[in-house]
Amino acid sequence: MASTTRKPPPRPSALQGNEDRPAKQTGTLLGFAVCFVALAVGISGLKISNVVDIGSYGLIEALSPLYWLAIALLIISFAWNLRAERYRSLLLGTHLTILVFLVNGAPSIIEGDGRFQSAYLHTAFSNYIANTGTLLQSYDARFSWPSFFAGVAMLDKVAGVNSAEAFIRWWPVAINLLYLPPIYGIAKELLRSTPKAWLAAGLFPLTNWVGQDYFSPQALTYLLYLTFVFILVVPFRAHDRPAWRRLLRRTNKDFGPNRQTQSGRPPRPEPGRRRAAGGFYLGALVLLMAAMATGHQLTPIMAIITSVILVIAGRTQVRGMVMVGVLIAVGWVCYGAEPFWSGHISMIVGGVGNVGGNVNAGVAQRVTGSAAHGFILDIRLLTTAAVWGLAALGALVWRLRSRDRDWAVVVLLFLGAFTTIVGGNYGGEGVLRVYFFSLPGAICLIAALISKLPRFWHGQVALACFGLLLTPLFFFARWGNELYEMVRPDELTATNELYRIATPGSNFVSLTWGIEWEYVDLTTFSYNTLGVDTIGPQTLTQITAAIAGNPKGGYVIMTTGQQAFGSLVSGLPTNWGRTVDNMLTRSSNYKLVYQNRDAEIFQYIRHPTVKKSSARRLQRPR
Repeated sequence: MASTTRKPPPRPSALQGNEDRPAKQTGTLLGFAVCFVALAVGISGLKISNVVDIGSYGLIEALSPLYWLAIALLIISFAWNLRAERYRSLLLGTHLTILVFLVNGAPSIIEGDGRFQSAYLHTAFSNYIANTGTLLQSYDARFSWPSFFAGVAMLDKVAGVNSAEAFIRWWPVAINLLYLPPIYGIAKELLRSTPKAWLAAGLFPLTNWVGQDYFSPQALTYLLYLTFVFILVVPFRAHDRPAWRRLLRRTNKDFGPNRQTQSGRPPRPEPGRRRAAGGFYLGALVLLMAAMATGHQLTPIMAIITSVILVIAGRTQVRGMVMVGVLIAVGWVCYGAEPFWSGHISMIVGGVGNVGGNVNAGVAQRVTGSAAHGFILDIRLLTTAAVWGLAALGALVWRLRSRDRDWAVVVLLFLGAFTTIVGGNYGGEGVLRVYFFSLPGAICLIAALISKLPRFWHGQVALACFGLLLTPLFFFARWGNELYEMVRPDELTATNELYRIATPGSNFVSLTWGIEWEYVDLTTFSYNTLGVDTIGPQTLTQITAAIAGNPKGGYVIMTTGQQAFGSLVSGLPTNWGRTVDNMLTRSSNYKLVYQNRDAEIFQYIRHPTVKKSSARRLQRPR
C-alpha cells in the first residue's frame, strides 16, 4: 500500500537563497570593500587636514573633502547593507567600527596630542592615588567618588604605565566603540527586530555629540549604565503585566493564563533555570551599581530611575534591584562622600525642584560670547531639538500603527532622563546630561519611526538622508569648540617648563579657562583662574592680587587656548591677549622667563618696599 504521507514542498527561502547566492555574496563583498576604501580615504583626508585651519567654528573648518567623501560612503553603505543576509552582523559592525574611528578619532590624528584640559586633570587624580595610595577629598569633589581614578591608578601599576596620559588620546574612540554592543542589545530586545537594532546602533555615533566621552568618570560610568540596563532587559527579561494595568484594574485576555502564546513574546524563564547564569548576572548588577555609585554623582541616580521604569513596566525580573541600588547609592553618599557633602549641603540640595533655574543654568547662561560661539550653541540646541522631536514623532507613529506594549517601555526610558533636571544644577550641565541619558530611548524611537515608513527600502533611504544631514550638525556641535579645547604641543611644553622652573609653593595664575595644568604635583602649587570678563587698567591689579600675597612668589601663564576661550566664550576682544602681554611686559613687577609659539610665562618679581619714615626724611629740605 502506498504511503499517504505527503512530502513537504521545498522551502521557497532555500530555493531563493540558492538562486540569489552569487548576487548576495557579491553585495556582501562590495560592502566590505566600501568599508576599507572609506577607511583608507578617511585617514588620508585626515592626514592632509591642517591643524592651523581650525578656526572659530571648530574642527569642521580643517577637514579635507576626502574625509567628507569617506564619511558619506560609510553612511550610504551602512544604510544599503541593512538588507544584507550574509554576514550582516560582521558587515554592519565593521561599518560602525570604522565610522566611530573616523568620527571620534579625527582630532587625535589631526592634532597629535590628547585633547581637553579636564582629561589632564583627571590623570593627576589617578597619579596621586597611584603614588600615595590615599584620597585628597579636601582638594576636589571628584575625590569623593574615586572608583574611576582608583581603577586607572591600579591599571597604571599593573601595566607599568607611569602616567594615565597614555589613555587620553584614544580614549574617546575606545569608549564609543564599547558603547555600541549594549546599545545594540537593548534596542534589539525592545524593538524585537535585528534590522531595527542595527538602525538604532547606527544612529548613536552621530547623535552622541555632548562631549562626555573624554577621559573622565562620566564616560566610563555611562558604559556601566548601558551594561546595567542591558542585563536588566535581556538576561532578566520579563513580560509581566505593567503596574499601570493593575492600578487601572483593566482586564485583557493577552494577560491571562495563555498570555505568552497570545502576545507572541518569549515566555518568562521558569524558576530554577540557568541558576548559575542568574547568579552571575545578579552579582554583575550589584558590582555595576557599586562602581557607578562610587564613581559618579548622577549616573547611579539615572540607573535607579531606569530600574523603577523597567519594574513598573514589567520588563525585568529583578525587582529588588531598585532597593539595592538606593541602598548602595545613599550609603556611599552618607559615608564614603561625607567629607564633601558635610561642607557643601547647600550645593547638593539647593537646586532641587528648581526646574526653571536648572534649565537656565544649562541653556540660557551658556549662550554668551562671540557670534561664532553663539552659532555653535544654536547648532547644539537645534540638534537636540531635532533628535527629541523625531523621537516624539516616532513614539506617536509607533503608537498609532502598533499596539506593541514595548512602546510604553521605550517612551518611559526616553522620558525618564528628564527627571534628572529637577535634581540640581550640576554645574550648568544638567540639560547636556538629560540629552545624554535620553539617547538610548530616543534612537530606538527614531529607528521605529524610520522602519514604519511604507517600505523598508524607504526606511533605508531615510536613514541615509538623515545620517548625511546629521553629520555636519554633529561636527559643529561636537567639535565646534576645538579652538580652545584642543591641546597644542607647545602649550604642554610651556606647562612642563613652568613646573620645572617654579618654586614649590608658588602661585600659578591664568586669566581664563582653557589651559592644561594641574596634571603634576596637585598639592605643590596653588592654581588660580581669574575668569576675567573685561580687560582694562584693573586687570594688572587683579593679576598681582592673586600672586602678591604668597611670599614664595608666582607665575602668570598665557596660552593660545586661553586667548581663544576669552574671545569665544567670555566675549573679550580678539586682541585681548596682546593687551595683557603689553601690560605685563611694561610692568617692573613681571619678567618674561619663557616663550614659544603658543605660550608665555611671566614671573612675578617682588620689589623691596621703602619705609615711609625714610621717605619722609628724604623729602625734608636741609
